[in-house]
Amino acid sequence: MTRRLPWILLAAGMVLKAALLALYHVTSTGRYLVLAVGWDPLAVRLTDATVGLFFRAGYAAPGNLEYGLWLVLLVLFFGLECFAVGSLVARVARLARPRRAQGR
Repeated sequence: MTRRLPWILLAAGMVLKAALLALYHVTSTGRYLVLAVGWDPLAVRLTDATVGLFFRAGYAAPGNLEYGLWLVLLVLFFGLECFAVGSLVARVARLARPRRAQGR
């Protein structure tokens, strides 16, 4: 189970983030956006930095392509955060597991 934990968390995190963003776009309720963006500052910073590599920020509003890339990268980076946490938990669980005595 510990080997699959990072992959399970990666998939679950990406589905959760995508669902929150989809609910925001369907209902236009700000609380879903606060949950998706406000509680995840690392993914937002990584997304902003990555989108800034591809688009110029010298205009008033982002275009559709820039906004779409921002959403995709936000979901991807949150999934990678979940993968990193799952890898750390799996590693700690493997180290904490008692080792079998070497039989002779």
